[in-house]
Amino acid sequence: MPGKTVPGAIKLASNETVFGPLPSVRAAIEQATDVVNRYPDTGCTELKSALARHLNTVGDTGGWASEHVAVGCGSVSLCQQLIQITASVGDEVLFGWRSFELYPIQVRVAGATAVQVPLADHTFDLHAMLAAVTDRTRLVFVCNPNNPTSTVVDPDALVRFVEAMPSHVLIAIDEAYVEYVRDNMLPDSLGLVRSHPNVVVLRTFSKAYGLAGLRIGYAVGHPDVIAALDKVYVPFTVTNVSQAAAMASLEAADELLARTDAVVAERAGSVPGCAMRGLRCRRRKPTSSGYRWGAHIRLRRTGRQRAHRGPPVRPRRGAGHDRCTGRKRRAAAIRGQLDSRRTPMNDALARKKFTEFKERSDRISDTALDEYWASLTPATIADMIGEWQGGEFDTGHRMNGRLEKARWFGKTFNSATDVQPLVCLDADGNKFSNVEMGKGEASLWMEEFRGEITATMVYDGQPVHDHFKKIDDHAVMGIMNGKGVLDNGRYYYFYLERV
Repeated sequence: MPGKTVPGAIKLASNETVFGPLPSVRAAIEQATDVVNRYPDTGCTELKSALARHLNTVGDTGGWASEHVAVGCGSVSLCQQLIQITASVGDEVLFGWRSFELYPIQVRVAGATAVQVPLADHTFDLHAMLAAVTDRTRLVFVCNPNNPTSTVVDPDALVRFVEAMPSHVLIAIDEAYVEYVRDNMLPDSLGLVRSHPNVVVLRTFSKAYGLAGLRIGYAVGHPDVIAALDKVYVPFTVTNVSQAAAMASLEAADELLARTDAVVAERAGSVPGCAMRGLRCRRRKPTSSGYRWGAHIRLRRTGRQRAHRGPPVRPRRGAGHDRCTGRKRRAAAIRGQLDSRRTPMNDALARKKFTEFKERSDRISDTALDEYWASLTPATIADMIGEWQGGEFDTGHRMNGRLEKARWFGKTFNSATDVQPLVCLDADGNKFSNVEMGKGEASLWMEEFRGEITATMVYDGQPVHDHFKKIDDHAVMGIMNGKGVLDNGRYYYFYLERV
């Protein structure tokens, strides 16, 4: 709700991902802070080269070079630049409506006229848009997937639309959410750029890549269009930190984009989930972004009702709609409060990320480990049976280093009722169960933690519970939880590897 801030609420109203940057991206961000006293490369030379290399690995169209790429402070900045190079007083900029809220605002600022063509069944009506083109039309925005209705235009219809458009009109295909498109609805937008010099594609690092706070996006187009965009780019606005984060994200693109599968899986069940909670969604539409558009959902009152106890909602009035429904992002907190279903990270990605964490020499943030935990599969008691060697993640927790001093080796789970929680090494390197330190031994239960039922080791002699989630068949992640363990509310994070 506008102007409302709810303490402790899960923020879902801004189309953001809950996934933070990967460890490799965080490291690049941290390294880039060493040069924040210097102006950034205003030409974004290295980033443009990296983007060109990336574009040559996706789709069927190759031959991309830096001259085909412009960089801006998010795709919203590039939208403004496109309007600036094409339209002024007396000109028209055309787009479907309802769509991205800033289109009409940016057009009016330029002194041009915003021509809003009503959507057809929540989707851009390309036939009506083509009919609305006049000799004053200079720019057309096709938001695909559309924000906020989340629909995608038919790829073949988009090709026909581009082919029928007069060559003097620039077509901007705004693909902020393209990474979430499935079901063979992904258009060959880069192919359209290659075959039509009046087509430009906009993409962003804000959504699937999780860099919304760093403000960076890019445009792909004919070199003449890119040169014009660069001429109106405000110098030095894309920072050193943003450029470094974007380049590191491209290097980890496969891992980052795998996260979109989780959002897509949650998206598929969002309408039934809303219905189960009494949210009246009268129509159901296919959706291809990271959120769900609800037609005629009565949520103004619901928003007030939920404001004190959960995710804030954002009204979206007009065009017969009250709002865009809550975006279901995969995170432990959201699962705990909304009962959303879970799609785990695959074993290869989980192992890769675990190796990155284990090999880091610097401290790891609780947030990074919490995000990783949320992506893993809950462990079962059967998963835990066997002998394990342990290690810890250095988060600055007061317990870091304590087990190492005790020569802790790991844990042994003989059965659910026979667990040796603190297997240590004596002076001769022999293993023994340190019952003195552990105040006894332990057993395995299935307990709820952060909204999921997972294998949990419960100490016999003290109120400490170790929760486990599965990395793969050979490793698990653990969170130690309980009185005497928490460090000002912070958990202790560790891992076990099967011997």
